[in-house]
Amino acid sequence: MHVFTNISRHRLLVVGIIFLLLGFTTYLLRDLKFDFIYLSTDNLPSFTHTAAFSLITYSFARHLHVGPFVCCLFWVVTNCVLELMQRDLILEGVFDLLDIIYIVFGGILSYLIIKSLA
Repeated sequence: MHVFTNISRHRLLVVGIIFLLLGFTTYLLRDLKFDFIYLSTDNLPSFTHTAAFSLITYSFARHLHVGPFVCCLFWVVTNCVLELMQRDLILEGVFDLLDIIYIVFGGILSYLIIKSLA
């Protein structure tokens, strides 16, 4: 069994925070009406949110004996449910199938990062 060290935990936390900041920056630039950025990063926050919270959750979940697959799957399912809710329940939200794809990619990438750093 692989020993999950504090260094591994901190690396995952830092990478997760970087993804979170990337998603925040995307929203910030989009709200400032940088149209060229908006067109190229419309679905990026779905990807970064899933990746960030999967990595951050796993960095703290070592004491709970929760595996990386469970952490990543939890955030993929949570984000997909929220995206699907935009279809029917959230009036201001807009459902986008491409967001679902980005969410899944975010989960896959975070799982691969966890396996390589932890």
